[in-house]
Amino acid sequence: MKKMSQQQLQQRVQLSTASLAIVLCRDEESLSSGCGKLSNPNGYDVFADFKSQNLNSFWNKRLVKAVSEVYFQGWMENFVLLVQGKSNSLEVLRESWMRRALRSPKRFIIRAVGDVSAVDMAPISQSQFIPLSEVLCSVISDMNAGHVVVNQEALIEHLMKHHPGRE
Repeated sequence: MKKMSQQQLQQRVQLSTASLAIVLCRDEESLSSGCGKLSNPNGYDVFADFKSQNLNSFWNKRLVKAVSEVYFQGWMENFVLLVQGKSNSLEVLRESWMRRALRSPKRFIIRAVGDVSAVDMAPISQSQFIPLSEVLCSVISDMNAGHVVVNQEALIEHLMKHHPGRE
């Protein structure tokens, strides 16, 4: 792995703070009955069902409150749901998992729950130079998509309007 300079480390952007990863797998029973045939479920829908299932735990007011306060952070294709919220809400979810009280979304089984540390991004800087051929092809493509006749006058006008300072 390439070693980063001090300047590159300082330029990192934190995309998210700590969150929980809820690792799911398909429920074998729903797969065999034909209910689990969705190849790529929508992560937000899975999250909404996870919340719904746990909001029904009316006997566990702490869990209901915690689940109502967490929100969808992301979905990974290998059935990992990323959930974010206040630290006390995440702690209640952890405790509920440890006590086997956390309910799975329909058609899934929770395999694991774990902490995800902050997610960082190292921005990639762009060059100040844009090849003229790239700009011309892009402008001509835009004009064609807009059913605009491309001639020298229209091309220069479009360039001046959409790419100022590049005439």
